[in-house]
Amino acid sequence: MKISVNGVPISFELEREETLGDVVDGLQDWLAGSSHRLEQIQVNGETMDLADPSWQTTSLQDIQSVDITALSIYQNQIEGIETMTAYLSLLARVMRDGSQEQTRAVLEELDYIEGGIARYLPDLAGLLSEPLDGFSPQNPEDRARLGRRAEELASILEHRQQELLEPEHAMTLSVSLVR
Repeated sequence: MKISVNGVPISFELEREETLGDVVDGLQDWLAGSSHRLEQIQVNGETMDLADPSWQTTSLQDIQSVDITALSIYQNQIEGIETMTAYLSLLARVMRDGSQEQTRAVLEELDYIEGGIARYLPDLAGLLSEPLDGFSPQNPEDRARLGRRAEELASILEHRQQELLEPEHAMTLSVSLVR
């Protein structure tokens, strides 16, 4: 069986692994040690549905190749922050200029975004829900307060994303500001 990670063949010694799930579990542990996580699995050229665990019991005898796509956990954070920033910018725009229907639609995703903020940036958790206490979509002051908070958080998230993308540059800026 040939195994590759991000297109690079690796040497993998089978010990007690009997199923594809056993092999993938070992690969996930190995990836975690290098700050990566499993993104996709292809077995014999066919992409496995990670949400459907049935592939895990596949016997190794039927497998010629396993191709793993792995992402750096930092890349995962960068993409998550990018998604949350885009949402917050949209939320600010809708609070400023959106219709009631647009407001309802954008607020439906709020729990997901708050969960992402708590997961990636726990120090900011709860800041978005604060202006929602007693929030009424018809009240212009409530809309303005939520819009301002969304803009503030979007700006903070953009800076955090830059720190992940270019840590040396972000550190140089921080040092110059401290001086």
